[in-house]
Amino acid sequence: MIHLIDQEWDTERVLEASAASFVLLGTFLGFTSNRRWHLFSGVISYFLLQHSVRGWCPPLPLIRGSGIRTANDINEERNALKSFYKLNNYKRPQTMFKVFYDKLETIMFFIIFF
Repeated sequence: MIHLIDQEWDTERVLEASAASFVLLGTFLGFTSNRRWHLFSGVISYFLLQHSVRGWCPPLPLIRGSGIRTANDINEERNALKSFYKLNNYKRPQTMFKVFYDKLETIMFFIIFF
């Protein structure tokens, strides 16, 4: 369960990735179709600047409303799960990648040496 939490995107990451994508899209469309698309890139860049200075921007409530959690929320759940595992002497289950890698390693060993 903790490995799933480690892979979860927080609001900051989603905001930065979507802003970068929209700026690239606006710049591309500004060069290829209509110059007014550069205004779109400017507005998105302003939102990102506003978020870095004030800690809030207009898309943030939309991101939170879609179910994306803040880094603090994710860390609280991670710490709660870690303390639960410690109290109950629970070993973290192996991920599917680890199980697959172990089996692949065994198969490759037999192919190489036999």
